[in-house]
Amino acid sequence: MNQKFALLIPVISILIGCSAKVAEEGMNSFFLENKGQLQESFLQQRKHHIVSKGIITHSLPSSTEHNNRIAEDNVSHSERSNDTNEEDNNKNYVTEPYEGTYEVKVDSGNVRTGPGLHYDIVTTLPFLTPLDAFEKAIVQGITWYHVRVSGQQGWVSSVIVQELSSSSRVLIDAPLISQLPELPRGCEVTTLAMLLVHAGVTVDKMTLAEEVTKDPTPYERQDGKVYFGNPHDGFVGNMYTLDEPGFGVFNEPIEELARKYLQDRIINLSGESFDKVLQQLDAGKPVWVINTSEFRYLPDSYWQTWETPTGKVKITYQEHSVLVTGYDDDYIYFNDPLFAQKNRAMPKESFIAGWKQYGSQAISYH
Repeated sequence: MNQKFALLIPVISILIGCSAKVAEEGMNSFFLENKGQLQESFLQQRKHHIVSKGIITHSLPSSTEHNNRIAEDNVSHSERSNDTNEEDNNKNYVTEPYEGTYEVKVDSGNVRTGPGLHYDIVTTLPFLTPLDAFEKAIVQGITWYHVRVSGQQGWVSSVIVQELSSSSRVLIDAPLISQLPELPRGCEVTTLAMLLVHAGVTVDKMTLAEEVTKDPTPYERQDGKVYFGNPHDGFVGNMYTLDEPGFGVFNEPIEELARKYLQDRIINLSGESFDKVLQQLDAGKPVWVINTSEFRYLPDSYWQTWETPTGKVKITYQEHSVLVTGYDDDYIYFNDPLFAQKNRAMPKESFIAGWKQYGSQAISYH
């Protein structure tokens, strides 16, 4: 492990809150398991990390999500080389009639004037955009579909699309707001801003960051115990910088703040079953939630117990708040304020397990 990381591991969990996706206890395994991906990720995914005092704390997508989200222009060098040769040798491609309905399976996928990467881009489509194919061509072993979308026509690679799901999918068009750079620990208030704006309220994340109740209890460690604030009572620590101790806030102060704007329209679903969340989505209402930052159940080694003025509280620094926007048979979709990604997808069973582990915290409105 890089000496810089090794020396700073003992203070990582103090410095970083909801934006830090790697807890002190998991640092060693994180670097060992992901060392093959780190260099590329550090260089190319700057929105996926926070840099503090020379530390890069990074939340990599799961291997499944990473593999499923390969963009068209990240195909292998050999395929790109073959496609360049095609420009010189295979301008006359053969098409055949074909009917199919597809959707974009990457964060952004290019529609081109012809079946190859050297053709001009007609438009770029976001994740889950539906497409109607009316013919196809196979070029250098890769299938390309000729599609219609939003009054335009073009070609898309089979690498970036999948058959349109036959399952019942609910997906809400909710605003996306990034917590960065102003609020490295402000995922909870940023997610609340998305919820309130969807409900028609004019408010910004910085106003909410100022207004949310704070727990001013300072961080201390004595006799092997941590003394800090209680996120059920107010925001714990510093939301604006990773140079000082901090963590986040749970549903109770968020509900209190939300009611300032929507009064009795706010619904606190915390402690309910996830079916209640799905019911809100069915009604066209997105849902503020707390989850583990890996969106899965985390082992005991990730967790610690704090002594607070109002009692003990169990936390993991791998905590994150997102706005749930939809679901289908296999996935939960959400707007992620840290990744600045709209309708990000995670496996349904895993997402629900992480949500339950962090107290089944959820807030919405009617």
